[in-house]
Amino acid sequence: PGVFFEHDKGKTHSSGKLLFSARIIPYRGSWLDFEFDPKDILYFRVDRRRKMPVTTLLKAIGLNPESILANFFVNDNFRL
Repeated sequence: PGVFFEHDKGKTHSSGKLLFSARIIPYRGSWLDFEFDPKDILYFRVDRRRKMPVTTLLKAIGLNPESILANFFVNDNFRL
């Protein structure tokens, strides 16, 4: 049990870009895998099944879309 981080050493994508991933392994329950794709989009898998955007997981634990955007993106306010 624990959290494990790794990267593919540039072998997965033709550009040679490093793709990072993390795996959460609990004592009991489902494994959570997090992985970046070549376009730097973060995805997750539950028990190595279907790949879904991490925003789906964040919404499932109770965050609303506005708070997700506020936490992960910089907001620039302009006055006209």
